[in-house]
Amino acid sequence: MSIFCKQGIPMRKMGLRLCYMLPLVLAGCVSQSEKPQSAQPLDSDGIASALIGPIWNCTSSATSRGVTTSFDTQDMYVRGGAGNATGTMKIKNLAGIPEMIYSLAATFTWEVKGQYVFTKSVDIKLVNVTHPDIEKTLKLSEMLPAGMSNSLKVVALNEHEFTYIDESDGKEKSCTR
Repeated sequence: MSIFCKQGIPMRKMGLRLCYMLPLVLAGCVSQSEKPQSAQPLDSDGIASALIGPIWNCTSSATSRGVTTSFDTQDMYVRGGAGNATGTMKIKNLAGIPEMIYSLAATFTWEVKGQYVFTKSVDIKLVNVTHPDIEKTLKLSEMLPAGMSNSLKVVALNEHEFTYIDESDGKEKSCTR
């Protein structure tokens, strides 16, 4: 599930950078692999049906100002427009702070309109598993409120690969089963 941070939410400088990198995980999945071939262009119902089912395995990474944030998630789209994502987030090269690994769990709603999948966060939980003492200062979880939304333009979709353009950063990404 991919989301972006709402404008107007007060955040520390570092938090703002992370806020714009976090979207890459929550449905974000990156790899510049060959585009999957759909038998024919899918309509809204076809896209929704193809998303539902087994878990999508997604990985992504982004670097901004020397700080690298990477994600490894398992995303599931459920009938009725609900979804969830679980996995890990790693942050490294943050000045003076060792690499941090977070456990990630998120729930979201989703719907398909035309060739777009629209997502909206319901709940996001991050737990710093490597340096919980640093999290007391960062408070990264507080920077991710419910209600953040994004859209994914479907490029190709089949039973094994889901390729889309994440409109929060304009990059093509892919998840696999």
